[in-house]
Amino acid sequence: MDLLWDRGFEATPIGDLIDHMGLSRSSFYAAFGSKRAVLLEALEIYSRQCAGLMQNIARTPGTPRQNLRAMAHQIAQLDEGRGCFVVKAITERGRHDPDLCRIAADHQQMLMDHVARELRRLGAPDTIRQARVLIAAAYGTSLLTSSGLGKAEASALLNSLVDDD
Repeated sequence: MDLLWDRGFEATPIGDLIDHMGLSRSSFYAAFGSKRAVLLEALEIYSRQCAGLMQNIARTPGTPRQNLRAMAHQIAQLDEGRGCFVVKAITERGRHDPDLCRIAADHQQMLMDHVARELRRLGAPDTIRQARVLIAAAYGTSLLTSSGLGKAEASALLNSLVDDD
């Protein structure tokens, strides 16, 4: 996952994946069948990890606004500093890969569920629209941080979206 997340699918040679995993070529193909299958499995794992992190945020004793800030930062992967893996993958390959699009759609729905729940707790109107806006902004911030936007500026941007009523 880390190799594909850092480099991208096209820029990661299959030999590097095999070496990174510590597998022989035959074991790699027996286990996965293709580089694409590794990408899809890595995205599924990433999405499950994100779901767990979102659940942890929702369980904290913070206010809905604090939780929304934390969720926006998590979606943008500000602490990782390398952007959202799903955003990177869908940007690189999404429209050509229906399986990847399904994983991305499921991931986004999971995010929508968590963000909308916090918005409802906050008493916000039109929680679905607001959740979409916040997630889209976090995805955009993810891309901006991948291309050099500083963490402090990205954090301030996301916080302002949550704090503005």
